[in-house]
Amino acid sequence: MKPAILLMLVIAWSASGAWAKTYYVSPDGNDQQPGVSHATAWRTLSHAISRVGPGDTIYVGAGRYQGQLYMNRFAGTEAAPIRFIADTTGEHLRNDGGVVELVNGSGLLYMKDSHHVHFIGFHMESNSGTLVYNDGSNGLVFEDCTIVSGGGALHANRADNWVVRRCDITANGHGVYAASASMTLTDTTIRVTNTSNSPLHGANNSTLSADRVTLLGGGHVVYLAGGRLTLTNAVLAGGRQTAIHGANSPAVTLVQCTVYGVGGDGIYAAGGRWTIRNTIISNPRRYAFFRANNAAFHESHGLYHGWGQALAYGFTPSDPVLEDPGFVNAGGGDFRLAAGSPAIDAGADMSAHTTVDRLGLARPHGAGWDIGAFEFASEAGPEEDDGPGVRRRVVRWREVSPLGEP
Repeated sequence: MKPAILLMLVIAWSASGAWAKTYYVSPDGNDQQPGVSHATAWRTLSHAISRVGPGDTIYVGAGRYQGQLYMNRFAGTEAAPIRFIADTTGEHLRNDGGVVELVNGSGLLYMKDSHHVHFIGFHMESNSGTLVYNDGSNGLVFEDCTIVSGGGALHANRADNWVVRRCDITANGHGVYAASASMTLTDTTIRVTNTSNSPLHGANNSTLSADRVTLLGGGHVVYLAGGRLTLTNAVLAGGRQTAIHGANSPAVTLVQCTVYGVGGDGIYAAGGRWTIRNTIISNPRRYAFFRANNAAFHESHGLYHGWGQALAYGFTPSDPVLEDPGFVNAGGGDFRLAAGSPAIDAGADMSAHTTVDRLGLARPHGAGWDIGAFEFASEAGPEEDDGPGVRRRVVRWREVSPLGEP
């Protein structure tokens, strides 16, 4: 075999993760050790970042890791991502386990042109600044993480295919800010404590997709400057201004969503295309819908109730249900449907968009499709806990509080 061809095969094999290794990091470790076992663990993540490659897995032991992390051209591949996994059970580091905290004063993780990196199971916290700044990094995955930021939480700039899955995010700045980026959020709650920012902010024609999410507080709960947004099984509540403010003609799809208690309009549409199906808009302080700049609406099977000024401005909804949705406890943040709710069995078949509700309950659960983020289930109970590190797809009462309370 020619040397050039052999070299190409070796490079391809390496990039595929065929030589992938497992490493370990512990607060009691030592960066002078090889890091290849729990007994020879490294001490810092920054050292791990300087040593690992495509396909490698890094188990990080329980404890607090202080300091900012930088990833510049640090990359796995789609077939062989680099995975940082919090060993909360202690299985891999051979200890009692516990929370794995990544903490810094201002900002925590800066990623530039670093692709296919996964963070799983961490508690991430910073007092100010942007906690994770992603500049041109694609294929990131954040899974089962708790993220707390005194500034913004996740910022994506010129980045594609950032996946956020089963995360709990609290921020004083924007929860998610995407500029010329694409992101997918699933089974995630975002709370914003500052009324000038948004749980979800899409700028520069970004593409955002969110399924089974809860977006709480802020000014506009969702702000869009053009681009595309798809929301299914989403709860939007408690924003001081609008639930969704669409500027610069975005393309928006809202299916099986529940909007409650915002300080302005439920939907403010400055141009663009809006598809809205099986959605509840309850108690906006102004209009349920405000249409401007010839925005095009394709809407049906909605339930709209309790608006402050009028149902809609510049737009006539299609045969909506205009009754109290009958939430279990809206004031307490429980937006499931109580028995007798007019939203039960009043929706259209949305199987082309979703087959489950906000809590993973199969749709339809009764005789027909319900309107809103939740299917009515009289037998549903509170969350059950099988112990550390075990997650079950059962009703999670705490995920729907507009105040972010457990």
